[in-house]
Formats: sequence, structure tokens, C-alpha cells
Amino acid sequence: AATVQQPLANGTKYELLVYNNVGNLVTRQTYTYGQESTAAAINLNAGQSYTFVVISSNSSSTTPAVVNANLLSTAIVANINTALLYFKSTLTLNEGNNNLNVILKHQYSEIKTTLRMDANTTGNITAVNAPVFKTTHSSASLKLSDGVLTYNGINPAGQPLSFIGLGTRVLTSPAILVIHPATNSGVL
Repeated sequence: AATVQQPLANGTKYELLVYNNVGNLVTRQTYTYGQESTAAAINLNAGQSYTFVVISSNSSSTTPAVVNANLLSTAIVANINTALLYFKSTLTLNEGNNNLNVILKHQYSEIKTTLRMDANTTGNITAVNAPVFKTTHSSASLKLSDGVLTYNGINPAGQPLSFIGLGTRVLTSPAILVIHPATNSGVL
């Protein structure tokens, strides 16, 4: 499927973590998309190199918890089973304003399913019994220094789906998260 870039929804929380050139945490700040102008400024030294990490769970209420945040080499988002967005860049700062050009990347797949009856078939879809999508992991952990995901155990129950449109010829499911490094053999 094609990659689609779109802005975060207004009100989405994200966290910026700033590390110096040896990987020590300098500062961190949580922002709300669309309200950045009301946040306190971060003062950093021009001419120095910093690593900027941005994470989000695409939520208006919280950001992912970072474990061992004081050192970039050990900082992780552990066992997350909700949406996870990530960005990392190292930049040597100039005098004045510096633009990070942040583009958060989803770390998990999001899948929407449509069931459509063939035009040559009569009737409507009246029931779908306990649909699940397999194979998916129960969660994953993200290492902030390099963006590597460590996938936790396979979820044997799979990811449940719900469908809208029973009694019609077309059913659609809201998007579900599939936590899996790469698969071309998912089962519904």
C-alpha cells in the first residue's frame, strides 16, 4: 500500500527528547499539536550537535512512556501495544531558529478491511462470526537510539475486528493495528 503523509490531528500529544553529542538527555518536553506556540522555548547552544527524538501514540491524552530516558543508548519505549510514531534526527544548531522538519513514522501497520459481495451474488451480509486478523504480536519495544523494534510474543488470539454495515452488501471495519515486522501471509 502507498504511504500517505498527513498532519497530526489537532490536540495530539507528542514528546520531544533532546540528547547531547555523547547521548545524555538535555531536556524533554511534551507538546500538543496545534498549540506549540504556547509551549516554553527550549534553549540549546548554537554550534553544538544534538539528537532529537520525537515519539507519539497518536493520542490526545498521553505519550508513550520512555524507560531509561537519561541515556539515548538505553532509552526505550517498552511493551507498547497502541499506535507508535517515531522520529529521530541529529542536527548541529545554527544561531537563531532551527527547523527539525519532523515527520513521524508509524511503527505498526494499520489495516482497514472491506468485505464486498460479488455483483452476481444475491442477498446481503447478515453475520460475521468473531473475525480476527492473525498473525500479530501482542506488543513491541522501540529503542530510541536507532529505531529498532523488538517484537514481543505472538498474540495467539489475533487482533479482533468489528464490522459496520451488517444487512448490506458491503461491510467495513475500523482500522486495527497489526504489530508485526513484515508479513505477506496475514489471515482473516
